Amino acid sequence: MPTMRTAIKESINIREVAASGDDYGPQTFPVNELDVLWPDGTGANAADLGWQDKGVTETGSNSTDYDLTSLANGPNGATINFAEVRAILIDVTARDLTITPHMTNGWTALLGAAGDILALKVGKYRFVCGVDGAYPVSGTNKVITVAATGSGCTYDITVIGTSA
Repeated sequence: MPTMRTAIKESINIREVAASGDDYGPQTFPVNELDVLWPDGTGANAADLGWQDKGVTETGSNSTDYDLTSLANGPNGATINFAEVRAILIDVTARDLTITPHMTNGWTALLGAAGDILALKVGKYRFVCGVDGAYPVSGTNKVITVAATGSGCTYDITVIGTSA
């Protein structure tokens, strides 16, 4: 029986929109583009898992904890268990948010010590880990917290990584 292989691709396009005084209106200029392709697998420069949650809304100053060893509702309803993370991408679509390692079993491989904060502003902001780097996940180093900064927020989150 044939085996279906997959590859995970993420494109990041950064564009600058300049106001224009001519009859053509604002013009868009490409500033930077990054196209990343992770071949299927668990070796260096590869990924075999992807997980996404779209339209997450936090009210007030609420938060969501993401356990990277147990992310529910993956493809076909499966629970996804990452051994290594290649990238986390967050599109902040309404209001600002913060990302921190959780105080218990916080994922510090990328963010640093518990209590460290990464603030993301609204506007399709993306937070990318490494292309060829591996950020390990373990039973005691696995949870990130995404929190609204006081007046709620909405975002999409995508995690790309490996199962081993």
